[in-house]
Amino acid sequence: MIRRLLVRVTSCLLLVAYFYHDQQGLLTQVISYGKDRSKIISDHATSKAQGEEVNKFYAWGDPNGINVTSLLSYFEWLSLEGIQKEKWSFENYPLVPVWISKDTQSKRFNVKISKASFNKIPNARHIWSDRTVPMLKFMVETLNRPTNKHRKPPRHDITRLFQLLELGYDIPFLMDFGDVPSCGDNAFHRSSIVSPEHKLFNLQVPIFAMCRPRTCNYSFPLPTYAGLRRSKINVEEWDNYFRNSDSLYPWKTKRNAAVWRGGATGSNWIPGRAWLVEQTASAPAVIDATFVGKSGRPPFQDFQKYTTVIDVDGNGWSERFHGLLCMNSVAIKIRPRFLDYNAAQLKEWTHYIPYDPETVSNNIHNFSFPHFVEHILKDENEAKLRNIISNAHVWCREHMSRPSIQDDLLDIFASYVAELDKNDALWEQKWMSSFSDILDAHWIR
Repeated sequence: MIRRLLVRVTSCLLLVAYFYHDQQGLLTQVISYGKDRSKIISDHATSKAQGEEVNKFYAWGDPNGINVTSLLSYFEWLSLEGIQKEKWSFENYPLVPVWISKDTQSKRFNVKISKASFNKIPNARHIWSDRTVPMLKFMVETLNRPTNKHRKPPRHDITRLFQLLELGYDIPFLMDFGDVPSCGDNAFHRSSIVSPEHKLFNLQVPIFAMCRPRTCNYSFPLPTYAGLRRSKINVEEWDNYFRNSDSLYPWKTKRNAAVWRGGATGSNWIPGRAWLVEQTASAPAVIDATFVGKSGRPPFQDFQKYTTVIDVDGNGWSERFHGLLCMNSVAIKIRPRFLDYNAAQLKEWTHYIPYDPETVSNNIHNFSFPHFVEHILKDENEAKLRNIISNAHVWCREHMSRPSIQDDLLDIFASYVAELDKNDALWEQKWMSSFSDILDAHWIR
């Protein structure tokens, strides 16, 4: 009896805390709309842990920092042994050794990749042309940007980063240009290119990637190729974009429903894409979700013909989410399994509407996702939805302009250098003395 009473009291306190963070009031309405309130039990401990996880987004998982010896072992294998023995291919393990340095003649900062890796990449030409080249060019552009161009205070001290480069030291890192999320605590576990007995199998190494698993603290998510494509040169371009969207897709002409189109990747988990499409069968009036091939997809901007647009992960992170936030429709984000670097900047119920079966909104008896969407779309919530759109547009202006993304990239590089320093204050000397003998023979720009 006492135990049940404690559970109920705790649940009530947690719900109060959750409502406090529900800035738009929509979640509060959803809960009150549900039935059988005695069964509202939310796993707020999980929600809190997830929030703390995002707050530590730029922190390395090991409190002792990044071990440069482990990183050196990976570089040697990827540059020499693994590739020479044909155990590695870009398609099944797209880790590429990358190197930042300063050219002594041009005085410019450059980015290099291993010669052996470079020779393998053309086997995946679309990845090379669509992702690798734009990302590397953006890095070079950012590193050579005048320092007085920083728009916002950096989260980390970037002075150390440039001091190392000016002194002739190079900054090495591993980069995954693929869509499958990487985590540096088990980088080789997902492939068969080394055996569990190999010295590299359980090494913790830093990986720069498009995204990382939600529970991973051993990767550094970078600004993505998709985000770069959708970014604008400055905030004025965003203002013009917003005005154009309002003109082409006025609110009064929108269909009051939630839309999704995409491929069937990532359909083997719940809530995933197959699960989402199934919801349409029971609620076609409020959810319009279906699988389509690339040739059958509508123009991306036409999602704005609907009041809300659903976003859900595939095999990796959803590269379209940033674009949806900048539309004049509201994004409904199905709880992601993977996070990109913007996860720390976005707030639920402020910039988008979250949906998670493990939270209050779906732990009400007989209160399904269609019920959730149906209530969100009520006429009485129009002002709240449009306020979320306004908040998201402010975020786009602040974070999706190219100068802002450059600031973020330098922050990530600086946090990486800080983790190397934490483990060994002289890591750069150890690195250069150990790797210089194969540098010239096995690396190119």
